[in-house]
Amino acid sequence: MMLEEYRNNLLPSERSLFDEFTAIGVTKTIYALLDANVDDSVIQRVVVDHWEISREDFSDFLINAKKEIALHLLRQHLTFQGYAADEADRFISSHMVKIHLSHNHELLAQWRNPEKIIKTVQQKKKSKEK
Repeated sequence: MMLEEYRNNLLPSERSLFDEFTAIGVTKTIYALLDANVDDSVIQRVVVDHWEISREDFSDFLINAKKEIALHLLRQHLTFQGYAADEADRFISSHMVKIHLSHNHELLAQWRNPEKIIKTVQQKKKSKEK
């Protein structure tokens, strides 16, 4: 509880800055552990214990990190397939990839697999057009 005690001793005007820096630290820790292919349960234990955040807050951070990494990998994959950067962004927008990742936990579970994400969102778009 050292971080919480420290936070409680700050002036109210300093707490928001402290919270922002804590969020940056949590996010960077999660990114590093995901990059190292560490299991989610281990990431949770490390982050919750080290950064003294709730499991609910951790879950939000983890989901956001996976969405951001998925979008980055998807843009990268599309550019490797010959898309210009703006075309890749249009693909992501027109196929509502962010929304699908936010609402479809099975799709988010494929966050490391841009081909699977592309296939899924293209199928969903085709089924809506019918």
